[in-house]
Amino acid sequence: MMTDMNAVADELLTIGALANQCGVTVRTLRYYEEMDLIGPVKRSTGKYRLYNLRSLKRVNAILALQALNYTLEEIVITLGPYSQGANYSKADRILATRTSLIQQKEAIDGKLRSLKLLKKDIDTRLQVIEGICELCLTDKPEDNCRDSCEYRDVHLT
Repeated sequence: MMTDMNAVADELLTIGALANQCGVTVRTLRYYEEMDLIGPVKRSTGKYRLYNLRSLKRVNAILALQALNYTLEEIVITLGPYSQGANYSKADRILATRTSLIQQKEAIDGKLRSLKLLKKDIDTRLQVIEGICELCLTDKPEDNCRDSCEYRDVHLT
């Protein structure tokens, strides 16, 4: 279903609704506020914190960076403190976003390299296991080890 982005952009969310939208707890959002990662755009007449679409996007950006093992302190540096947001020019925000995306890409590349090495190690171990004959799995494999067994020389020596 297509949503009118202007209507969504103008909609204000309570902290509970924002938490629900992002899949986090209210306590998490309050902690993000303490860290100056987010803040309400205004408060209701009943003093409830109210957030907008930009808040939702910022929380999602925080969660994406956390998934890349960024600490909250690193996220504050990457995204900039929330309270300073109005002081950043559009060019500063674009530069910060570019820098953040480059860092995220580098982190992903590093994880991919690590995963490829892990996969190669697992493949090697599986090949070794596949080369062990059934008799090698017994207590005395040297008695009747197959000629095709990679460990035959070890058993016969």
